[in-house]
Amino acid sequence: AYLVRPLPYPHADRLVSVVPGPPGRPLPDAPSFEQLEQVDWRAVEPIFEATVSWDLDAFTLAGGDHPEGVRGTWVTPGYVEALGVRVAHGRGFRADEYVPGTRVAIISDALWTRRFGRDPSAIGRAVRLHSVDRTDDAELVTIVGVLPADHWHVNSFTDVLRPLGG
Repeated sequence: AYLVRPLPYPHADRLVSVVPGPPGRPLPDAPSFEQLEQVDWRAVEPIFEATVSWDLDAFTLAGGDHPEGVRGTWVTPGYVEALGVRVAHGRGFRADEYVPGTRVAIISDALWTRRFGRDPSAIGRAVRLHSVDRTDDAELVTIVGVLPADHWHVNSFTDVLRPLGG
């Protein structure tokens, strides 16, 4: 489908993705994950119109009738603008929220429907969201926005966006 249909982003033909080679099976000239972590990406920012990154994660959404495992992503500043992400309800992340310890989230339309019955009062509600990768991140998180039903991240199963700070 990707060869026939463009990615669902504005100016998709101008997007570049830098990814490491597969673990344990290095490809010729492909950087390893460790090498990519060593790069000072600020030095290459002037070359690009925008630079963004994300870190996939999984979360446990506690409370309600039962806990639920959901997939999510930590995103850096510029992610929203570069990929044309918009919220259908509520708001996006503010610039001052891209710092460690900020407890806000934007959720998918699917999660909003499944977990909150599309209740508008879910926006502004604090929920307990436990990160699988960041075990120190188990505090209350305030839902600030809901993505449109047709939002597509790097996979179609991203139910939670969190601002990546630091």
